[in-house]
Amino acid sequence: MKKLLSLLALGLPLLTGCPQKDPTEHMGMQSPQELIKTMFESPDPDMRRGAICELASHGYGLQESYLKGYAAIAQRDSDPSVRCAALRALGSGGNARYIAPAIAALQDPNPTVRQDAAIALDSMVDAQATGPLCDRSANDTSTEVRCAAAKALRHYRQPGVVDVLVAALSDAEFCVRFQARNSLREITGLDGGHEPAAWRKLLAEKTPATPASPPASQPAPATIKL
Repeated sequence: MKKLLSLLALGLPLLTGCPQKDPTEHMGMQSPQELIKTMFESPDPDMRRGAICELASHGYGLQESYLKGYAAIAQRDSDPSVRCAALRALGSGGNARYIAPAIAALQDPNPTVRQDAAIALDSMVDAQATGPLCDRSANDTSTEVRCAAAKALRHYRQPGVVDVLVAALSDAEFCVRFQARNSLREITGLDGGHEPAAWRKLLAEKTPATPASPPASQPAPATIKL
């Protein structure tokens, strides 16, 4: 019986399987040069993603030379998780010079990539992101993307943005309505609650009327000398 138990004990690891090691476990031991090589050249997407995350966790990894690399990866890597990591790194850098890849990623076929793009655009602010964020806030099929886009719109005070956010108060998902209200409060300094009609009324009351144009001045009559 003891022999049988010993045999079973020896065979137990084979039956239960060995714990899988995290391939990125020792990333912190690599030099920046090794991490750069890994994020561009490793055939393993987990390794590429891990290298980006490790670099972006250090101050030096948010310098412009590194941001250029993340921007390239965000546009060209075949794996969605790697594109997400690159977008998050760009967002951590907060440099609007690299906003174009994040704007382009709002059209990515993967909803998680679109969400991370919208989150990054909450840290990289530039007027060229206004239209794409408005579109995602209103039309994306993913609740998380609409929610992140509505939050990022808080940086833009154009009337068109306010209209989009008021419309988002009618979204079927609470998360989108919540973020739309918060962004409206931040943009306007007002609070009309969660109802679109209340916001429209409040905004109409607070918007100053356009003053009428003064009448055109009439030329003085000519003086007739006798």
